[in-house]
Amino acid sequence: MHRAAGFAAILPRTTAAERLGTLSRRAGGVRAVVINGVGRIVCAVTALRCTKRGIKTKRINGKFMEYGWYDFIGSIGVGMIILTYVGLQTGKIKSEALIYSVLNALGATLIIISLVYSFNLSAFIVEFFWVLISIYGIIKYFLKKAEV
Repeated sequence: MHRAAGFAAILPRTTAAERLGTLSRRAGGVRAVVINGVGRIVCAVTALRCTKRGIKTKRINGKFMEYGWYDFIGSIGVGMIILTYVGLQTGKIKSEALIYSVLNALGATLIIISLVYSFNLSAFIVEFFWVLISIYGIIKYFLKKAEV
């Protein structure tokens, strides 16, 4: 058990007993449950954040939220789209430029990758069409360049 700045982290080692079924532990006022040896820790009493094998779990509105590698990939995609839009609004990027369509397509593709692991139909539809429109912009760029 490690406590720092009000957060608690439990890092128990996985044993054969944990792999066979659910094991419940109580340590320092924090109850942790390892579910079927998967290695995920559910904090049931006082911990705000528990870490086990790189999976961070937070309680939000009474539910547990995990931030996996696919969420990180999706966040990179969101950042790319936001920065591209900021570049457009500040005049640093032109909407006819190849980089505008490429960054939008790449950002939307990264978000779609994250949606494969945590699916949301509405977000998928938006990102799918975002990719299609960006591909249209890329094709339009190269057709215009071929004419000149």
